[in-house]
Amino acid sequence: MKRLFIILSAAALTAGAGCSNNESEAPADGYGRLSIDCSASDDITAGIQAAAPAGPYAPTRAGIPAGEEFALRITGTDYDRSWETLAAFPSEEELFVKGSYTAAVTWGNPAEEGFGKYSYAGEREFTIQPRQTTEVHITASIVNSQVLVRTTEQFRRYFHDARFNVTTGSENSFDFTFEKGTDDPDQADEALCVAAATSLAVNGSARRQSATGTDQGSEVTFPEQRLDATTPRTRHIFEYDAADAGSATLKIYIGVDENGDDLLVETRVIEVELNDDSIKK
Repeated sequence: MKRLFIILSAAALTAGAGCSNNESEAPADGYGRLSIDCSASDDITAGIQAAAPAGPYAPTRAGIPAGEEFALRITGTDYDRSWETLAAFPSEEELFVKGSYTAAVTWGNPAEEGFGKYSYAGEREFTIQPRQTTEVHITASIVNSQVLVRTTEQFRRYFHDARFNVTTGSENSFDFTFEKGTDDPDQADEALCVAAATSLAVNGSARRQSATGTDQGSEVTFPEQRLDATTPRTRHIFEYDAADAGSATLKIYIGVDENGDDLLVETRVIEVELNDDSIKK
């Protein structure tokens, strides 16, 4: 019987927002105007592994939505209007009665799952003053959850052609594949986007390095790993490690502590069954 280290990490997303008020060309008495813009932030803080620097981590990808692409809804006392895009909002024409309002922006579908299926949302409360234009800026953050499967260099010394499958509570299934010769964790930098508060089941297999160099090596199946519920605005990282041939541990990390170190919150001892051929020298 052989055992492996498997590490699961999760990290909360962070984002900021701001707004300000300025006087401008005055509208009619008793009414004010609104100038609004939006930007998207996909920064996340992750304790990925000891060798990786802590701090903001932004996925390398194209397609971060522009502010004017966000859908807009503004609500207040006796006011509730929506626009398909922020670009369609008529800031010079729309007049608001003095009072408190909330502007909410959204982009994407938080229930849609898949690679690159990011979903953003943000909102800001503001107050309209008569004969003034109120300026509001909203920073939208990622609202769905993320999953990433990685392998360590130590793992890749023992195994190759690793294949992992992630199944969500919606019964959607997605693969992470590390082919021989390209077993590099950088190839899996783009996270899988899944619904928040969904369950996860992770299954995988790999081939041991050939003892003779004349075959592909025997196949090893890893036991299923489960997560009851994903956390919104959080990246969950399953990292497979093979520290030695005699022990197996599942370590769960949630973000980083005040020193920037991985924050260990739980350790599970697991067993990895190997077939007879896989343990022959």
